[in-house]
Amino acid sequence: MEAILKAVLAHAYLMWIVPFDAGNGPAARLVEFQILLQAGMPYPAAHLLAKHYHETRSEFDRHLREAADLGGDVIRFCLYAVRGFVDQLRDQLHVIRGEQMRLFWQGHVRSVLSGDADPARRRRHLVIDLARHARPLDKYDLPEVSPRVARTYATLNEKTFNRDLEALAEAGLIERNKEGRYRPRVELVTAYRAAMPSRATSNGRV
Repeated sequence: MEAILKAVLAHAYLMWIVPFDAGNGPAARLVEFQILLQAGMPYPAAHLLAKHYHETRSEFDRHLREAADLGGDVIRFCLYAVRGFVDQLRDQLHVIRGEQMRLFWQGHVRSVLSGDADPARRRRHLVIDLARHARPLDKYDLPEVSPRVARTYATLNEKTFNRDLEALAEAGLIERNKEGRYRPRVELVTAYRAAMPSRATSNGRV
């Protein structure tokens, strides 16, 4: 927290004094970024304060101006910065966990449907690409889940398609809900994420 506040105040100070004829904003962001890196913050997270300022530009300008006024409250600027930083970290963590789940799912599917034969390959493609959809799909929408799946099933008959669905259901990789729509059983790999440590060890970094 000390390093974060130091970075925020250094950024604000450079923006207040305007030390250069041009490039004060990039210089302030660079100083902020360097302070966070020196404190041990990972590269993917060290730019998130600047990202927050960019996405809330009018609010940034207002807080910066109010803090710079005579008798202004710099604490409000710090709170604005830190709260936004926390929101950015949460968003980044959500993206990272989503990517982890995608990779876990791909690995699970490949372990269940191993081999280079055409049936195994097209079934892998179908169930992996189905997982990219947020909602279950009707049966006849499944061949359109991705361009590669569409190209594959465009040359195959419905009997082959039905056989692939039956094989995926028997393998436990898809299921049909009460509305008759199909969804991937991605919950099968949640145990992988649960087994991963949520925090680093001795240094206490998240």
